[in-house]
Amino acid sequence: MSTSGPERRQLHYFADYEGYCDGRPVLWGQLAHSVDVPADGELDAATLVRALRRRAAEAHGLEAGQIRLCQVTRL
Repeated sequence: MSTSGPERRQLHYFADYEGYCDGRPVLWGQLAHSVDVPADGELDAATLVRALRRRAAEAHGLEAGQIRLCQVTRL
């Protein structure tokens, strides 16, 4: 009997985004992001979008609500 937890798999994503301030685009960028999910589970898309927007915002000193994801690709 195994005492380890359920196996996990790692999914990798690439995102293009724009940052907005006062309704105007002020920057654009790209980021790569990896997420662990249970081998038999599914990724919650809303959680992925929140994580991508948060990481992009943190990289530029913005709020997540100021980030617009233009494209998200699973690698």
